[in-house]
Amino acid sequence: MVKFTARGEEGATKQRVARIDSVQIDPLAPAMHKHRKLPKGPGSPPPPMLRSPPRKLTQKDMADWKVPPCISNWKNSRGYTIPIHMRLAADGRSLQHNSINENFADIIDSLYIAERQSKVELEERAKIQRSVDYKQYLKKEEELRKAALEAREEYKKIQEEENDEDEDEDGEAQEREEFRYHRMREIERDERMKKVGGERKKQIKKDERDISEKVALGQAQPTNQEMMYDQRLFDNAAGL
Repeated sequence: MVKFTARGEEGATKQRVARIDSVQIDPLAPAMHKHRKLPKGPGSPPPPMLRSPPRKLTQKDMADWKVPPCISNWKNSRGYTIPIHMRLAADGRSLQHNSINENFADIIDSLYIAERQSKVELEERAKIQRSVDYKQYLKKEEELRKAALEAREEYKKIQEEENDEDEDEDGEAQEREEFRYHRMREIERDERMKKVGGERKKQIKKDERDISEKVALGQAQPTNQEMMYDQRLFDNAAGL
């Protein structure tokens, strides 16, 4: 068992204090020692409280001591319906004194003059633009009119050429129709001539045919049974 002397205890205390001083202490750390305050001892007697005798509370007193709820434009947790005059009263605008600067009238006049000048300039610019647009419109109308006249002249020329071609075609068609008509008349006449000539030849051949051939072919029947001979035999000139 080690026993410390007074001098040894003093040295150990110094070492301990030096070690504590070398360690960094957090200023926000809680206190290591708890200080307790002792209750204050009795002093002089308190002064007496004078009170009015109790009395019955009236409606006027209740209305006088009624405290209205807090009016705020930013926070209204209970959802009160706050009138506008109470809001304005709470805002404090009625307590403010507003003053207008003298230069404000000069600014208003200068703005009014600038606005009027800008309106005049805009009107002049619009007039110039309208005049330019009207000139361009007239120029375009003139170009369209010339183009329409040229197109009309070209159309007239084309119509005249087509009419000439149609007249030529009509003349050629009329000539072809006339030629076709005359050709058909000639063909019909030839057919009629051929038909008439063939019938005449047949009639002549028929007339010249012997009665015996007619009888053999069954083309002629004798009207008189007694005359069974050819009558040309009695004609002397017929044989010539």
